[in-house]
Amino acid sequence: MFLALLAGLLAGCVHVFTGPDHLAAVAPLSVGRARAWRTGAAWGLGHGCGVVLLGGVALAFRGLLPVDWISSWSERLIGLVLIGMGLWCLRLALSRRVHDHAHDHGGRSHSHFHVHTPGSSHPVGSQPPHRHTHAALVIGALHGFAGGAHLVGVVPALAFPAAGDAAGFLAGYGIGTVLAMSAFAAGVERVSRGSATRWPPGYRMWIGACGVTALSVGCCWAFLG
Repeated sequence: MFLALLAGLLAGCVHVFTGPDHLAAVAPLSVGRARAWRTGAAWGLGHGCGVVLLGGVALAFRGLLPVDWISSWSERLIGLVLIGMGLWCLRLALSRRVHDHAHDHGGRSHSHFHVHTPGSSHPVGSQPPHRHTHAALVIGALHGFAGGAHLVGVVPALAFPAAGDAAGFLAGYGIGTVLAMSAFAAGVERVSRGSATRWPPGYRMWIGACGVTALSVGCCWAFLG
């Protein structure tokens, strides 16, 4: 049981980090955001729900619905979503104002970067990430519902002779996707906030780079997939 759980955990992590569309979707929602790991966790939970939904549809309407066709067009929809995210990121990179803010705390000087939208006095980093986690949840569900790449990771569960081991593998797979994407989102947050604190315009470079990446991957998925 433990080995099956561990194998599933590893398979889930590999699935996350070998999907450029996964990373391209979550990175823009994590740049410069506080507690970005929640965004990654929301994507992982959404992904698990999407996989279950796809499996349920395939079983309930076996032979009646063109599941492969639905999955293929879901992939194209992901591409369009990524194109939209890419354009959104490029717009942010061009419109946001970034400045450094220093203050004393306990006799020590701290420096933070603030990002403002035109006409707003509220820094982006201070806003609660609810919209981002909701978006990540929906995108994760769409990723889980689209394509068969995740099935390659789930198929090994069928090889276990004991039902408990198969369940353990599937549970580990789901946990692995959540943990891996949470770690990725937290890493993007840490690196982007750290570099932007040292050089505030770095935020615009980070969000611009994420936009170009999302736009490129989205075009591949939507038009070349």
